[in-house]
Amino acid sequence: MKLDSPLLVIAESPEDFSLVFRDLMQNGIEVHVEKELRSALAYILEKKPKVVLVPVDHSDRRIAAIPKVLAKNLSLNIIVYANSKSPSTIRLLKSSGVKNIIYPPMSSYLIRRWIDSFVNQGESFSDWDERTKTTAPELAELDQALKTLAKIYSEPSSVPAEIKVADRFRCARVQSGSLNGYLLGAFGNVTTEAVSLFEKLAFEIIQNKSQSELTPPEFFDLSVNPIDIEAWISKSSVLNEQVCWQGNTLKLFFVPSAAAEENLQPTEYPKMLEFKLANLEPDQPLLFNLYIQLPVTNKLILLKPQGHPLYGKQKDHLFRKGIRSALLEKDQSHLFLAQKAQNFLNRETEQQK
Repeated sequence: MKLDSPLLVIAESPEDFSLVFRDLMQNGIEVHVEKELRSALAYILEKKPKVVLVPVDHSDRRIAAIPKVLAKNLSLNIIVYANSKSPSTIRLLKSSGVKNIIYPPMSSYLIRRWIDSFVNQGESFSDWDERTKTTAPELAELDQALKTLAKIYSEPSSVPAEIKVADRFRCARVQSGSLNGYLLGAFGNVTTEAVSLFEKLAFEIIQNKSQSELTPPEFFDLSVNPIDIEAWISKSSVLNEQVCWQGNTLKLFFVPSAAAEENLQPTEYPKMLEFKLANLEPDQPLLFNLYIQLPVTNKLILLKPQGHPLYGKQKDHLFRKGIRSALLEKDQSHLFLAQKAQNFLNRETEQQK
C-alpha cells in the first residue's frame, strides 16, 4: 500500500480520530487534516492528493457537496464518512452518490482497505465491494482478524491492567451466514476511550464478515454473574485476544451461539414485534416490557413491565393456556437481544461451577 501524496482528511474535530491517524502513519500513510471548506479546497488544488476523506455531517453543509464537485473536475478517489450513527446520517451516506463509504465509527483498517483497492491496478470499487461481501464467514478467518487487529492497536511498551474476573461486558451481536455469536469486550479500566476502541474493532470485524448491506451494529452493555476469565477461556470454545495500550487492557472474545439469532417477527401491530416465549429464561428480571395477546379477545396487554421477572410458574401457566408467543415494542428490540446474550453468559458461568 503506497500513496505518493498525503491522505487528506476533512474533519471538524480531528482529535476524535487520533488513534486512527496514528495507525495510518504507522502503516506508512501520511495524513493531512483540514477543518474548513476553504482551506480543504485550497489544499486539494495546490497539492492534488490522490485520496480525500469527506464527512457528510460536517456543520458546514457545503462540505457534503464536495464529492460531487470534485468528481466532475478532478481525478481523485473520494471516501465519505460520518461521525454520527443516527438514521438520518446513515441516509446521507447512502445518498451521497459515492461508492466508497465508511460507516461510523471511522477506522484505520477500513481506510487502508479502500486505499488498497485504489492502488491495485485493474480492480474496480464494485469488484472490491462484492468480494468483501462474499467472504466465507469461517471461525478461522475471524480468529485471524482478532489477532491482526489486536496487534495493530496494542502498544508493546504498555503494561496491561490484569483482568481476572469480569461481570460487565460491552457486546455486539454477530450474525453473518453460518456464523452466529457474540463479540464481547472486557476492560481493565472502563473508560470512554476503551469502549470506543472496542466498538471500532467490533465494527471492523463485523463489516469484514457481513454478506449483505451493512448498517452500524447495535452495542449493548451486559451485567452478568462474575466470570473467571481464564477458566472460561480454557473450558469454552471462545476466540480471544488482548489489546494493551496506555496502561489499559481490552480483552476481546467471540463466543459462537445460536442464541445470537434475532428470532423477532413482525405483527399486526406496527410498533410491536413477536417472539417465542421459549426464548425467555424464567425468574430473570426483564430488560424490556413484555406483552401478550389474550387468546379469546385478542386483546394486547402488558404482562410484565421492564425490570420485573417472568417466573417459571407463570411461564408454565401461559403454555397451558396455549400462549406460546409474546410481544415487545420495536424500539426495545435491542434490549431483547441483550437479554438473550445476558442469559447465555449466565449459563456459561453456571457451567464453570
